Parts: sequence; structure tokens; C-alpha cells
Amino acid sequence: MQYTNAQQAPWILDIELSNPQFGITNVRVDVKGPFGYNVYQMINWQQTVNLQGASTGTIHVKFNIPSNVIPNGNKYQVCASNQSDLLNMALPSCMFVIHSHDNYEHITLPLQR
Repeated sequence: MQYTNAQQAPWILDIELSNPQFGITNVRVDVKGPFGYNVYQMINWQQTVNLQGASTGTIHVKFNIPSNVIPNGNKYQVCASNQSDLLNMALPSCMFVIHSHDNYEHITLPLQR
């Protein structure tokens, strides 16, 4: 008898960051899931705007999330902080989301509250 490790493909989390502070440079984007999962990206705002051909008011940051670390129906947290603003680094913009789509999930996270 042969056993296979049935591993599902990762799903894509597309985070749309909006409403940046004036003079924003680097942004840290964190995804924290259940069971201790944590991943982040450091983003240079202007370079990302240039690469994406986006307006200066929004950018997209994408993560490939392994399906076993944030399964459907589980809650995860997304946070973003302007790394050039000490107050924003200490108190980032965060939101909780319940994962409800198998392959792709889009959320919008404003950087200013």
C-alpha cells in the first residue's frame, strides 16, 4: 500500500494598502495566522507604485499562504506599518479576517486610521 502526502496548493492573499501618510517610504506588512504562523514583507512604497503602475494612493502586496497554515474558516490578522513613523511602528494598522476563499482572498487595509 502506498501513501502520498496530499498537499494542497497555497492560496493567494492580495492586500491592497490604501490611504498612505505623506512622505511614506518603507512599509512592513505582516500576516499572522493561527498556530503561530507569521510572515512579513518589507515594501518600498515608491518603488512598488512605480512597478505596479499604480496611483500613489494604493498598492497591492501579495502573499502565497500555505493552505495548511491558515485553513478555511480560521481567523488571521493583517497589519501594516510605516517604518519611518515611530508611532505607526508601535501602533500599526491591523484587521482580523476569517479565511473564507480557497484560492484567492483580497482585502483592503488603510494605513491611516
